[in-house]
Amino acid sequence: MTPVDQILQLAAQGRMDALDFMQRAGGHFHAVDDVIDQGFEPQRYLETFAQAIDVYSHPFYHAHVLALRGVCETLLQQYADSVRMEAAPELWKQRTSDVLRHAGNELIIAVARITGGWALATKVSDALRELSWREHHDAEGKRI
Repeated sequence: MTPVDQILQLAAQGRMDALDFMQRAGGHFHAVDDVIDQGFEPQRYLETFAQAIDVYSHPFYHAHVLALRGVCETLLQQYADSVRMEAAPELWKQRTSDVLRHAGNELIIAVARITGGWALATKVSDALRELSWREHHDAEGKRI
């Protein structure tokens, strides 16, 4: 089991609906990122729409829409800001972009809060932020 899988399992707290929702959302977010990073390919682009339907019609999402919708809107804004800012000439924008690109973590943290409260959300948040940094930066802290 990968470190990400372990964190998702922890956040889900044995709830298969929560785990399935996070896995689908993660797949969708990665697919959107691939479209942005690798360029427009019609089939891949259309698949991201199909994935969005799965995510936002998921029973876990609907059961907790009041807690999740605002998080989803915020992470979309953060990701959009990241994409816009990463190529900016200002160093502060580049550094901010580097942090904002991990916006999808917020959804996992929100699920942990739903399934296990504040203490679990904090534990999941700490683990996710460290893992996200380590997987996207080299030993000198440069983006990879």
